[in-house]
Amino acid sequence: IDAGSVAPAFGYYTLVPAGSALNISVASASVGAPATPLVAGSDMTLLVYGDAASPTATLLTDDNRPPTDTTTIKMRLINGVTGAAGALTLTANNALVASRVAPGTASTPVAVLGSTNAMNLTVTSSNAPGTFLSNTGTIFNSGGVYTVLVDGDASAPGMLIQ
Repeated sequence: IDAGSVAPAFGYYTLVPAGSALNISVASASVGAPATPLVAGSDMTLLVYGDAASPTATLLTDDNRPPTDTTTIKMRLINGVTGAAGALTLTANNALVASRVAPGTASTPVAVLGSTNAMNLTVTSSNAPGTFLSNTGTIFNSGGVYTVLVDGDASAPGMLIQ
């Protein structure tokens, strides 16, 4: 599916036959494949996260259809943070996008008003006071579908947006 991404990174969408077995490796070491089956017609994200010495792989269900309201965007949060971050909550311009997303999981996509101005994204953690991570420089044009991936160790998290 992806033969060379270096973390943190988004890979590429690839068509695979339904029911395919996943063989996952990180730094030439095998990683246990998730038990979730690849269902015909579905969109899935393979999330590999954690320490390079003992990574975890999980399959997350996607919904990449554009929003029905052309003034909005669809946004979701993936929690790929390891360590003591706990569950994450995401707001966009102070509007709740995702609440208490556990590590290794994704929120359900929600509609958020799109804008030609940069949006203020704020991530908070159930295990830390105040802002865990923020981004103020991204424009989310109406009609788009976006994923916010928070990754890395809880002591130095990162944010990727696609």
